[in-house]
Amino acid sequence: MKLAILGIKSFPAYFGADRVVENLITRIDKKINIYLYLTTVDNPKRLECNSNLHFIYIPTLKSKYLKAPIFFLLSSMHAVIRGKYDIIHVNNSDFGLFNLILKTKYKIIGTSHGSAYLRDKWNFIAKLFLKIFEKIFFWTSDILTTVSIRQYNQLIKKINKKIYFIPNGISIEDNFENIDLSRYNLLSTEYFLFCAGRIDKTKGLHILIDAYDQIDTNKKLFIIGDFSHDKKYSEMIFEACK
Repeated sequence: MKLAILGIKSFPAYFGADRVVENLITRIDKKINIYLYLTTVDNPKRLECNSNLHFIYIPTLKSKYLKAPIFFLLSSMHAVIRGKYDIIHVNNSDFGLFNLILKTKYKIIGTSHGSAYLRDKWNFIAKLFLKIFEKIFFWTSDILTTVSIRQYNQLIKKINKKIYFIPNGISIEDNFENIDLSRYNLLSTEYFLFCAGRIDKTKGLHILIDAYDQIDTNKKLFIIGDFSHDKKYSEMIFEACK
């Protein structure tokens, strides 16, 4: 059996949907051949294919607005013209428009990792297109899943289609590199942890800080993540932490 995975950008993963897929791959039967579509921009180092995991690197532009659409377009065209897969697994609802290309040849499992248009980094026009792409994604996916319980509860009321909620999971391997807590004067049982690849408003850190500020506790709040993604929001968080 041949499975193609589209919609993510990097492997090994750095954050988000890429991390979910990276974790998923470790749980797929080794008898299944996996073809993973990646960007040349986000993967300067090309990985060697192994017995059942194959990497397909697709060129695109280093552009905030064009990188993903060009990558998605070329990936879907490659899958239809040159691919011979049994099934396609598409991640991220902003891939939606390009599902129309894939549908000419394949059945699609679509996994939504949340609504991209909710993020403040996009302007009005971009958000409008992302909303349209999401609707097409829901409509064209033969099997629809989401990693968000909030989105699941919303979709079951709006979409006349079976939807599966499959929460994210994590794996801690033996070679997991622990963070040195001594530099923060912390013990492993003395803090609350918030961790996200990219820190933005949709992750709800500001809500957590507000709640933390209202409880009586001696435990510290330990926050890990990339604060360069949304500078305005990050500045607000830094100010709240003071």
